[in-house]
Amino acid sequence: MLGLLLVPAQATAATQEGEDAASVQEEDDQGEGQLDEGLTEPGRRAIEELSQQELEDQGFVFESTITQRERAHATVFAMTAGAVVPGAGHWHLDDSRTALALVATEISALALLSTGAFLSLSPTGRPAIDDRRREMFFLGTGLLGTRRIVDIVGTAYRDELGIPRSTSRRVGWGVQAGYEYLRPPDLSMRHLSSVGGVFRTRHMSLEAGTAQELGWGMSDYHAEGRWFPLVGTDPTNRFGVGLRGRFLHYRLDEPFQRADAAFFVEGAFNMGRLFTHLDQMEGGMLVGYGVEGRRRIDDEQDDQWTPLTQEATLIPMRMYLAFNFIDPLRLEVSLQRGMRHWLEPVPSRIGVPSLDVTYRSADRLDLLFSSIFGTGTGVGAGLRFWFGE
Repeated sequence: MLGLLLVPAQATAATQEGEDAASVQEEDDQGEGQLDEGLTEPGRRAIEELSQQELEDQGFVFESTITQRERAHATVFAMTAGAVVPGAGHWHLDDSRTALALVATEISALALLSTGAFLSLSPTGRPAIDDRRREMFFLGTGLLGTRRIVDIVGTAYRDELGIPRSTSRRVGWGVQAGYEYLRPPDLSMRHLSSVGGVFRTRHMSLEAGTAQELGWGMSDYHAEGRWFPLVGTDPTNRFGVGLRGRFLHYRLDEPFQRADAAFFVEGAFNMGRLFTHLDQMEGGMLVGYGVEGRRRIDDEQDDQWTPLTQEATLIPMRMYLAFNFIDPLRLEVSLQRGMRHWLEPVPSRIGVPSLDVTYRSADRLDLLFSSIFGTGTGVGAGLRFWFGE
């Protein structure tokens, strides 16, 4: 009887254990379900469940691979055939408005170059007119370069994202230091160190700096002030006047001292005001009038300087395009003449092109790189610390 009684007792215990395990499993399942419910936010759907319109409303940008391929082909077309056909890239994308504007720019540039060539071959005998051929060569060449860059860049960035936002420093103050390697003809100077400072507001800009040859063979000092009474809601659009002065003392080879002073007018604008897809591309022009004085060591009296006399009349000119080709990198391409750069030939018929790249690596720090191409090639690099922006 005892054995018979043990069987149901064991069965009852096993049954009880099974019920307890089932109860625990059920509680775990309920707990996991409650946990899942807690992790799922009400009213939110997975991204796969949203339509394209809903995603675009939330800021997503869609672009067809076919469109990307067409734009890539147009960019290559602008870089190759664009050397001959004005606006080739924009014609390829069926943007006739921009393409026609580039054709008009090409015609204007060729007209200026042709007029300059005519004055060179058939001078009028009036220096005031004949000497203007150099400015015409400068303007014509600058417009040709502008047309090419606008066609290539405007084609490459023709999408909904457009040209990256400008990282130009508009307001505040900064200090910078750098190094330059120059190789001017007939001069022994090679290595320069430079320091400078700049202060900018919405309507004003003040700059000053110095460059020194590392062996103390040359000292160069300059100061510049600009005032922009006309500034648009977009500060890129501005027009104003300025003054600049410079004094240098060259001690190598045949020593000399030179002083320059110039007055100029300057204007810049956001090209997106003319063509939407070129928003954030800045174009600018500077034209001025100045004088240059020079003196040398007297041949008859050692260590005595001749009087400072005016040796030249200057017409400084500068044309440039600036834009960010990626978010932190800003590129500025310019053509200048009459600015008395060490590598600018005298007299300069066309001018010297330069390329400047600014890498905005932090809120207050910029890396600066530059190169210029004239009677030789110069390169430079530097750091700029910016405050008050």
